[in-house]
Amino acid sequence: MSDQEQEPTDEQREDPRTREPSEEEQREIEEERERRLDPDNRPDNVEVDNTDRDFDPVKGRFEDSEEDPEVGPFNEPSVEEA
Repeated sequence: MSDQEQEPTDEQREDPRTREPSEEEQREIEEERERRLDPDNRPDNVEVDNTDRDFDPVKGRFEDSEEDPEVGPFNEPSVEEA
């Protein structure tokens, strides 16, 4: 473990939001993910194709969408914060 990495506390190990899932949980999560992503499980006529649209990550919307004053602006994702 590097100097910057810290061993998780007992509280963090027990907290389901911060602890690493067990191998069994990881397997269940992956099975659920596969089930949800299976095209056979999608309702008819629900596929969305956004390949012809441009997304503005700073504004948080597609460029052809109406502006929403309650959304954005966001930090430029390619700029790392110090």
